Parts: sequence; structure tokens; C-alpha cells
Amino acid sequence: MYLLLIALGLIIFIHSLLLMTIIQRNTEMTKKIAQLEKRNSLSKSSGQRQFPNERKTKLTKRGSR
Repeated sequence: MYLLLIALGLIIFIHSLLLMTIIQRNTEMTKKIAQLEKRNSLSKSSGQRQFPNERKTKLTKRGSR
């Protein structure tokens, strides 16, 4: 009976360690995703400023044919 309690305690301990590592990695990944989204939004905002100029040049080239 005591061996079963010890085995159950070990299983719970191992699972709690695994859960803690999973939560820690999850928070690290969400931080990385947030950084990537921040970089992506900055690059998109700079790209949107240039996009209308590129669009106008393409339209004038088609119109000159």
C-alpha cells in the first residue's frame, strides 16, 4: 500500500515538473511571437507607405502601351 502511495507521489511530481516546463516554454514562445508580430507590423507600415507609389508607376506603364 505504501509503495503505491510512493509511486503515485512520484508520478504526480514528474507530471508537475513537466507541466511547469511546458508552461515556461509556452510563455517563451508567446513572447517570441509577440516580437515577430511587432516586427511584422512595423515592416508592413513602412511597406504601405511605399505601396501607392509603386502602384501608380505600374498603372502608368500599362496606360502608355
